[in-house]
Amino acid sequence: MLLVCDYDGTLFRKKHWFELEENLSSLRAFRAASPENKVMIATGRDFYSFVMNRPFRLVYDYLSCYNGLVLYQEDTTVVKENTVSKEQIRKINDIVRYYDGLPYLRFVQAKRTVASASMANPCLGYELAMDIFPRMNECFLEIIDHFPNLVCDPLDDEEQPCIFLHNPSDKCDMIDYLCNIEGIVQDDVYVIGDSLNDKKMIEKYRGATLYSALSGVQAIASSTHPSVSVYVKKILKNQNNRK
Repeated sequence: MLLVCDYDGTLFRKKHWFELEENLSSLRAFRAASPENKVMIATGRDFYSFVMNRPFRLVYDYLSCYNGLVLYQEDTTVVKENTVSKEQIRKINDIVRYYDGLPYLRFVQAKRTVASASMANPCLGYELAMDIFPRMNECFLEIIDHFPNLVCDPLDDEEQPCIFLHNPSDKCDMIDYLCNIEGIVQDDVYVIGDSLNDKKMIEKYRGATLYSALSGVQAIASSTHPSVSVYVKKILKNQNNRK
């Protein structure tokens, strides 16, 4: 079986520190229940942010970062990546740096992984210098025109508004891939999340969510629970009953 758990807002909730150790214990119990049981953490965080801030007691078999752009094993080996190619990076930077003949946008995100020295950037991030670049939208429309398959995501931040360009991918894509290489059938996949970037995997795999999740996520979830540990205990109970 495969248990897929979102990190921020699901496994780790800032206002619920008291439940974290119980959540982590439940993941360890799931892995220990059977050698075939695997745990995958699916997060929108970049690799550095996750490994620098994760609880040291957190164990998993696979880690999906950047909302499904890169899949790692626990030893940080890259299993699959859906990254922007070096050729794409070069052409995009040429457009950005010399649009209207001036360097209006400052490149803010370089390679964000220690897993593989040869790995290309999972996504490109640019700080928007709105005060000196009123034609920012035109620039990115030109980029998307050159690369129609890339996804352009804005990051609303008053101090540092950014925009990210990346190949289309999501958490569900990495679950599908992992099930294929591990030979896991869909009925043996259990997912839990709380945010919009979890909706696709929850819907496809009839996953669960938390009472604190967004109403739109609760509406599509097969069940709702107070915490990850409660959900995992129910999975293990059902697994024992099937034996």
